[in-house]
Amino acid sequence: MKYQSRNWLKIRKYLMLFIIFSILVLSGIVITMPYWDSIMALLSNPDNIKNFVESYGMYGTLVFIAFQIIQIVIAIIPGEPIQIAGGYIYGTFGGFILSTIGIMTGSVIAFFISRKFGLPVVKLFVKQDKLFYYKDKFESKKGLLIIFILCFIPGVPKDILVYAAGLTLIRFRIFFTIYFFARIPAGILASYMGAQLGQNNFGGFVLSAIIAVIMIGTGYFFKEKIYRLLKS
Repeated sequence: MKYQSRNWLKIRKYLMLFIIFSILVLSGIVITMPYWDSIMALLSNPDNIKNFVESYGMYGTLVFIAFQIIQIVIAIIPGEPIQIAGGYIYGTFGGFILSTIGIMTGSVIAFFISRKFGLPVVKLFVKQDKLFYYKDKFESKKGLLIIFILCFIPGVPKDILVYAAGLTLIRFRIFFTIYFFARIPAGILASYMGAQLGQNNFGGFVLSAIIAVIMIGTGYFFKEKIYRLLKS
């Protein structure tokens, strides 16, 4: 009886957390819905982000980090413009560091949302078919290598990868070690692009943009071939 009582208390605790979290998410959606177009316009343009962040003066860096956290947790917001904006505002090194702080913080939140609350909550942020697509890849024999490759390639939705990883049995430390190091090259590239834009160095911006497009294109066209090779 004591064992059953403990189990019931545990279930009730998680049920209450799930209900509270769902109410908060739905409230946030309802509140922001009338302003959604404005929010997306702001977050998809580095100039808009720069103006908004700088309007907060000394608190601008915290606002920028908050943007990056929100982008990861609310998976439908594109991440690259925010990272480019980081380089645009703070330079390559500063933009990369601040983006990384925001990205890793947001990713930890997303991972534990997924692990603690599971599919019912994660479906609020990400389509179920995409979650299962990546979850199946991660649970294969070479799942850790697949995680590294997908996190390395620019343009792959990293927020979805984090939510999918949270649904697996992959250990938190292992996933985040791979996730952190795999994201470094694309993060530096995005910040560098922004810095070149901020310095009006059109040549540097175009060169880095070409490299990014090649990396994205290679990842997109050869993704399934890579999966097949890893399975063999």
